[in-house]
Parts: sequence; C-alpha cells; structure tokens
Amino acid sequence: MNKQLSLNVQDLIRQIINSKTENFPKLAHLAGLSLAEDFVGVDLSGEDLSGNNLSDANLNGANLNEADLSGANLNSAKLNSALLSLADLSDANLSLAKLNKADLSLANLSHANLIGTQLRKTNLSRADLIGANLSGANLSGANLSGANLSGANLSGVYLLRANLNGADLINADISGADFRNARLIGANLSGSYAIAANFSGADLRSAHLISANLSHVYLIGANLNRANLKNAYLKQAYSIGANLIGANLSSSSLKGADFSGANLKGACLDAADCHSTNLSHANLRGADLRCTELKDAKVEKLLLGSNTGLSEKMKVQLIRSGAIFE
Repeated sequence: MNKQLSLNVQDLIRQIINSKTENFPKLAHLAGLSLAEDFVGVDLSGEDLSGNNLSDANLNGANLNEADLSGANLNSAKLNSALLSLADLSDANLSLAKLNKADLSLANLSHANLIGTQLRKTNLSRADLIGANLSGANLSGANLSGANLSGANLSGVYLLRANLNGADLINADISGADFRNARLIGANLSGSYAIAANFSGADLRSAHLISANLSHVYLIGANLNRANLKNAYLKQAYSIGANLIGANLSSSSLKGADFSGANLKGACLDAADCHSTNLSHANLRGADLRCTELKDAKVEKLLLGSNTGLSEKMKVQLIRSGAIFE
C-alpha cells in the first residue's frame, strides 16, 4: 500500500470511529475496507475505539499507543508487534488474540479477557492486569517486570523464561502455571493459589510467598535465596536441589515435601512442620529449628551445625537417623 493510499484508508477508519457505530465491521465493509487487510500497520494512536467490535481484525504492526479500547471485542484479532503502550484495554475481550512481540508497557488490561491469548515475548512491563483472566495464555519470554497481576487468573499459563521481576501476583491463581526458568526476583506472590505450578530453575530471590498455597509445586533447582515463605503451604512440594539460603519458612507446612539436596543454610524454620519431609543430603547448617516438627523426616546425610532450637536429645536422634553435624 503506497503512502497516499494508506493515509486515505486511515482517514476512512477515523470517520468510522467518529460515527460511534455499534456495527464497526459492517460500516468498514460498506466503506470498502477489509478488517483482514486494511488495518495492518495503521496509525490509530490516541483514538477512541472503546466498545467497538474488532474481532478477527488484522492489526499487526498497528500503532495503538494511548488508544481507548476499553470494552472492545478483539477476540481472535491479530496484534503481533502492535504498539499498545499506555492503551486502555480494561474489560476488553482479547481471548485467542495474537499479541506476540507487541508493546503493552504501562497498558491498562484490568479485568480483560485474555483466555488462550498468545503473548510470547510481549512487553507488559508495569502493565495493569488486576483481575484479568489469562487462563491458558502463552507468555513465554514475555516482560512482565513491575506488572500488577493481583487477583488475576493465570491458571495453566505458560511463562517459560518470562521476566516477572518485581511483579505483583498477590492472591493470583497461578495453579498449574509453567514458570520454568522465569525471573521473579522480588516478586510478590503472597496469598497466591499455586497448586502444581512449576518453578523449576526459576529465580525467586527475595520473593514474597507469604501464606501462598504451594502444595505439589515444583521448585527443582529454583533459587529462593532469602525468599519469604512464612506460613506457606508446601505439602508434597518438590524442591530437590533448591537454593533456600536465608529463606524464611517459619510456621510453614512442608509435610511430605521433598527437599533432598536443597540448601537451607541459615534458613528460618521456626515452628515449621517438616513431618515426613525428605531432607536427605540437604544443608541446614545455621538454620533456626526452634519448635520445628521433624517427626518421621528423612535425614540421611543431612548437614547440621550451629542450629538454634535443637536439644541434645534431638541431636542424638538425628545422628542415629543418619544426620551429620559439622
């Protein structure tokens, strides 16, 4: 499309927008425009498209920076590499849409429908996703640093190698989500529902997971250095070889969890429930074990030493069970 023709198309599109029609596709058709072809790369920055029906539209590469798309229907729309920085997409329907490599930095997506949406390598830094439904979406390699996902539904979401540093996921549903090798440094997942989520190889240094439900979660090889897991529920979690140096696990439940080979040096397990927990080959030197329940825990070659809260009687029992004091 040449430059003059492109400008004519954009002028027609703006006329349709200004008409405030409830049947955007029909009026576009009457104007001789194709939603599948004529909207590619169009400049609609700052335009009011709120409530419009743009389902199946091809907006690949379009400039929609600061546009108002609140309540719009973008079901199955193509928005790959589109510019949507500071755009208002609150309550919009983006289910099954394709937004791979799009720029949604600082965009408002609160309570938006993003079920099954493709957002691979998309920039969502500091975006507002409060209460959004991203169930089954693909956000692999996406940038969600500083994003607000509190109360959002991320069940079954793919977040492989995604950047969630400093993100807010308070009370979010992340059950079954795939966070393998993702970065969540300083992220807040307190109160989140994370049953069977996979954080293997993820970087959760200094993350907040207070009162999070982490039962059956995978933390194999994850880095939780100085993470706060106070009162977290880690029943039957798989934390083999995880780094939990200096982590706070006070009052947490680790019943039946597997922490074999994990590094818990200097961690706080005050009042933690480690009943039937596998701690074999783990490092608990310098850990706070006051009021820690270790009944039936597997402690073969568990490294201990300089621990607060261990009685002489408990030390003898642990040594007899295979623990090593250094």
